[in-house]
Amino acid sequence: MPRVDAGWIVLDRPAIESEGYDKVLGAVESAGGILVTYPSIVTARGNLRSVRLALAVGSVILPSDSRLNGYVITSPEWVDGCIIDKLAGMGLEHVGVGGEHEITGRLVAYNARDPIALSANGVKGVFRVRGTLPECIPLVLLGGQPVIGARADGGYCTNIIEGPSMEFLNFTARLYTSCRGR
Repeated sequence: MPRVDAGWIVLDRPAIESEGYDKVLGAVESAGGILVTYPSIVTARGNLRSVRLALAVGSVILPSDSRLNGYVITSPEWVDGCIIDKLAGMGLEHVGVGGEHEITGRLVAYNARDPIALSANGVKGVFRVRGTLPECIPLVLLGGQPVIGARADGGYCTNIIEGPSMEFLNFTARLYTSCRGR
């Protein structure tokens, strides 16, 4: 559980998407940061006043000099997260084997402690999937079929070619696989 200090900047998912994934990755690359890996609560200042803010998995907390727009932490806090020193990790590797098909449904986390599974949990829509997910430990199911998994080397794999939230999940996987001591 890393500690964050007053003045650090919190980017929740809407702020990350507003700033742009590449810009946030650049800020993490230059200044480091913390990826929230399990829901956490911090006291932060928004436009008008300080509030208790619930941070979802995939939120990013950056040092105060990052110059991105987000909530500003007003008092030191401990968060369930991991420290990112520099980007060395990979996103979701596409490994589907077989023909393509569409599945309409909701992603369901099979492992409720994995940050990538938690980030995907509950996302619904139409997904283009390629065959099966070979040689990966199932983490996320769609229609009872594994669609996101963990590899033995610590990376993540998917057979989803296209679908809602895939850019965010890839972003989160890249940050999480860059965390030290995970």
